[in-house]
Amino acid sequence: MIEWVILASILVVLFYSLWRAHVARVAPDNVDARQAALSIWQTRAAELAQREDLSESERQRELDRLRAGVLADAGQQSAASQMGPRSLGLMLSIALILVTAWVGYQQLGGLTQVQLTLDSQQLQSELDQAQSLDEAIAVMQAGIQRHELPERYYSLGQLLEQSGDLAGAYQAYRSARERGELDAVYQQALPEFLAAEAQALLFSDRTQIDLATQLAGRALAAQETNTMALGVLGVAAFDQQNYADAERYWGRLLELVPADSADYQAIEQGLRIARQAMGISPPQIQVNLLRPPLDVPPQTPVFVYARISEQQPTPMVVARVSFDELPMQLVLTNEMRMGPMAGLPVQSQVEVVARLALSGGVVPAPGDWQGVASNVSTDNGRVQLAIDNPL
Repeated sequence: MIEWVILASILVVLFYSLWRAHVARVAPDNVDARQAALSIWQTRAAELAQREDLSESERQRELDRLRAGVLADAGQQSAASQMGPRSLGLMLSIALILVTAWVGYQQLGGLTQVQLTLDSQQLQSELDQAQSLDEAIAVMQAGIQRHELPERYYSLGQLLEQSGDLAGAYQAYRSARERGELDAVYQQALPEFLAAEAQALLFSDRTQIDLATQLAGRALAAQETNTMALGVLGVAAFDQQNYADAERYWGRLLELVPADSADYQAIEQGLRIARQAMGISPPQIQVNLLRPPLDVPPQTPVFVYARISEQQPTPMVVARVSFDELPMQLVLTNEMRMGPMAGLPVQSQVEVVARLALSGGVVPAPGDWQGVASNVSTDNGRVQLAIDNPL
């Protein structure tokens, strides 16, 4: 910034000096030209008046010729004074100033970017060498003193959050967001700045829940898949006993979080609690499984599972029993799901399948027997299932 102030000051002084020099030299020239023309006219007119060898008509013609010549000379000198070398020099000077300013802008702008790049490399090197979290925080704070960039405030917020200083993290995230809003370069990063600010504020000061919700809402409006914003909105809604919104936000969040992550389990647990608070019981299906009149080995496996439909046959939950245990009653719940992303949908309709696997394999094969029941409710639905169709 200081380089631009110095350059602007130099250009202003140079322009003012040239302008003053031009005015000081051009204006007197215009006055001298008119005075010279008048002096010539007066001298020559006096000479003609004293000549006795001229008739009155000849004297008048000479005066007319003199008048025309003097006026022409005065006009040419005035035009030369106004449009001559000095004016051309002024225009060339102005053009030179503009060119110098443009070149300076390019050179100083490039120099600033180079300096910033080198400083960022130095900052990263110092962070890599930091022996503790406190040392890394000090390094980042020093880097911010050199260049107050939004990304540096954001990184400081992350470090402070790791140290447990949530109030300090909130202030850092807020600084990142406020500076990012002033620069179009950071438009894509703003949702992350807003969501981080909202989360740090919510967990550092629950009395600011409305402001945290507002910040997270802005982040979600700008980026629909912002998981941090969804989490903040879910927690805020749950704290305000708005379980419907908590269920809605956490339900969307569960679809975006990796199924094998610890976050998934925590979100799922929160979602279950929110649904229970709304009076929605966990999805389950009670199955009364009949014994088919078939002569098969007692330990032949029987797979009982729920799926969306025949066109979407992937099992969501599966129970395995033996043929000798039939008839029996069992309950299909999400404790029997096939994987983290599976499970019975809440308040929905599914198909329940019971398959006697004479082949012994999980995949249906010729020779197996099965029974299917459609449109079974997952809201404590009940179904009686007979295994009576050969494959």
